[in-house]
Parts: sequence; structure tokens; C-alpha cells
Amino acid sequence: MLDAPTAIVPALGTGSGAALLSPAELRVARAAARGLTNREVAELLGLSPRTVQVHLYRLFPKLGIGSRAGLRGALRGWPSEATDSRTPAGSAAHRSGELRTA
Repeated sequence: MLDAPTAIVPALGTGSGAALLSPAELRVARAAARGLTNREVAELLGLSPRTVQVHLYRLFPKLGIGSRAGLRGALRGWPSEATDSRTPAGSAAHRSGELRTA
């Protein structure tokens, strides 16, 4: 059984605004937008590279993009990780500042 996401975020670039990103998808998207490889994103977030790949596969259509090259532009204007309540303040990524976007 899959756990339901604790929060959802409206996606940009879809026109309808109906598509949503889970908190996990948003974390993966932010890390990938920084230019990290799937393996690097996986290590950073404590996931498998395959899980990162699946998150990216599912979030691209939600953002209306076809590849990771469009991630940075698609995430422009979203709240920064530092002000985003979906990232637990005690998480390793939050403490280290690893997930900040440019």
C-alpha cells in the first residue's frame, strides 16, 4: 500500500493548474534542477536512483516539460526550500542547505 502525500503543490507550466507535485517529487525536482545526476540526487535524499527516475518521469508531465533541462525554468517562482514548510526542519537536506535552488 502506498502512503498518501502529506502535502501537494500546484504545478506550473500546465496551463490548467490541475497537476500536482508531491513533496517528494518537489525535492527531487529541486535537486535535479541544480544539475545533479539521478545517482547524486538519490544519495542526497536517501533514495534509490530508480526512485529518483520514477519521480522525474511522473513530474515532467505535471510541470509541462519533456526533460530535466526544463526543470529550472519550471520551478522558477516557487518558494525556496528555506521557506518551504514541506521540508522538515530537522532533515539532513534542510540542515546542510543542500536543496537550495539558485
